[in-house]
Amino acid sequence: MSIEAVQNFYQRLASDPVFYSELQQSKTKDDCRAIVRAAGYDFTPTELTDYTAALLEPKTAKAELNPLGERELAAVVGGAIALTVSPTVMPPYGHVPLRF
Repeated sequence: MSIEAVQNFYQRLASDPVFYSELQQSKTKDDCRAIVRAAGYDFTPTELTDYTAALLEPKTAKAELNPLGERELAAVVGGAIALTVSPTVMPPYGHVPLRF
């Protein structure tokens, strides 16, 4: 029952922006916990952690981490251009001057 409550809680977070915003505006864990309980969800912090960990686990038993290739690294980090005296770092979303 409690794991189902966690699953339903996650589904509501994803589909109800007002509920999500209300939780984000809470100042303390106790405030957050009160909002969650008032919404009808009853689970322990351990059950939330266990369910979250299960969601984040790899789907295959033999999943392994592989190093990123040059193309993946460039997409994540960007690059550096040294056309002027101060190089510019070029992340995918814009540029930030890099000062030495």
